Amino acid sequence: MALSFGLTRLKRAQTADAASVRRSRLGLRGSLFLAFAAIAATATVISGGASYLLNQLSHMTGELTRKDIPSLTTAMQLSQLSESLSSNGPTLLLASNDKVRADQFKVLSETQAAALARLAELKSLGMDAGIVGALQENLGNISGMIGNLDNAAKQRLETVEKREKQFDSLRAAHKSFLGIIDSAITEARSDMNSALMTNGAAREALEAVRMADTLNSLLSDANLLVGDMSAVAAVNRVNLVDQYQTTFNATRKRMADNVDVVRELFSVTLIREATSKLFAFGEGRDNIFDLRRKELQIIVSGQSILEDSHKFNDMLAAGVKDLVKGVQSGTAATSANAQGLTTFAIAVMLTLGIATLAGSALFVWLYVGRNILRRIGNLQAAMQRLA
Repeated sequence: MALSFGLTRLKRAQTADAASVRRSRLGLRGSLFLAFAAIAATATVISGGASYLLNQLSHMTGELTRKDIPSLTTAMQLSQLSESLSSNGPTLLLASNDKVRADQFKVLSETQAAALARLAELKSLGMDAGIVGALQENLGNISGMIGNLDNAAKQRLETVEKREKQFDSLRAAHKSFLGIIDSAITEARSDMNSALMTNGAAREALEAVRMADTLNSLLSDANLLVGDMSAVAAVNRVNLVDQYQTTFNATRKRMADNVDVVRELFSVTLIREATSKLFAFGEGRDNIFDLRRKELQIIVSGQSILEDSHKFNDMLAAGVKDLVKGVQSGTAATSANAQGLTTFAIAVMLTLGIATLAGSALFVWLYVGRNILRRIGNLQAAMQRLA
């Protein structure tokens, strides 16, 4: 056992001597070169790692700039366009004149075209083709409904224009009727006064009074007739139009009967013609009641189109919302990955730098420094021997 222990010590001594020989062969210059080579190699590793990590970070940033940020911006623009489509539909249907209608139709058409362009951009940026296709289909349906709304608005404006012209003519006819009735009443009163001043003309006087009363009834009924036709413009339900037309028919019958009563008057022909003109506004083709009824039916039809349009707009808005959420999630994930990679890269470089600094310091202190001290000691010993 003592022999084994001695052999082990001998081997260790031989190994130490061999290492010492190798160190002595390297020399001080070689040792320093070896130290700087180790530092340079470590710096190269740090630079290579940093270059790789920065390249990955640049790739992620490029993805954000090239795809994620444009996708998010485009999706947000699409969301705004969807809201604009939804809000401008009622304005088109209820346009006050043809210029407003044309302007609103242009706005909606341009908005719809812009939305399609945004979808095409999203598709080119690599968004899900199924989602983009569904949104394009919804926009196509909305485009057809915009055309239907525009047609309904045109018909409504044409009907309103006809009705307004009828009202203008009605007011003129009513004014003419009032003048004729006023002249007839003056005639009836003149006849009544003449009869009262004539002895034995009581019957003629009573007839003149009856004529005057009938003319006053005609005047009152004419005002009622015109008032009913004018009030039709303000109603918003078809059944109310029907009620006004029923009242018109009853008033018309009374007026026709009263015209027969005053047939002996000199101005009866003018009265009959003026009364017929008033009747014509509530009867026949394009009468005021039918025009208002048609206008309300167009509005109801347009409202139905609007409801369908709102459904598609809601579907579009929901799809766009999901699309925006998806883009935001992707952008957030890419940003988080880039931030995580940056943090990791900084930590790795700091760790390698600190390790290199510590290793270099230890190498110089423990290896190079000891060699210098040993050589100085050997030099001192040699000088002592020489002395």
